[in-house]
Amino acid sequence: MHPTRPKRRTPFRHGLLGGAIATTTMTGVFSSFDLIGWVGQLPPRQIMQRLLPDDTEPRQLNAATIVAHLAYGAALGGVFSLITRSPSTGRGALYGIAVCLANYEVGLPVAGIREPLHRDNPREIATLLIGHLVYGADLGRRLARRNR
Repeated sequence: MHPTRPKRRTPFRHGLLGGAIATTTMTGVFSSFDLIGWVGQLPPRQIMQRLLPDDTEPRQLNAATIVAHLAYGAALGGVFSLITRSPSTGRGALYGIAVCLANYEVGLPVAGIREPLHRDNPREIATLLIGHLVYGADLGRRLARRNR
């Protein structure tokens, strides 16, 4: 009988890449809900509009939104790689929901950037929760495959 080796953590760089890719997956979910008219303005754009000067040109706003969202999603993917030894789709999905609630119920409201999530209309709440669940599930699945 061979002793089992402890599981290694996923390298941080894989978490960064997985987080960036999962962010594009989540953006697809957001865009789908936008296409069917469930949401007014997508949350990443709302946040950037609040942070940037009012006279920011639309193209600059779009570029800043894309870059900031990808960078934030990548960073959170890196964090996930540091806090779990056994990434999985389920653990990732839970992480995605936790990220959503931590940001939209606590972080962004405390920073004065937006109202808490529970004050949004039900469709926007569903959009954010589903999008982040997909982000986390995709991230967990990607990192689990890298660890095989």
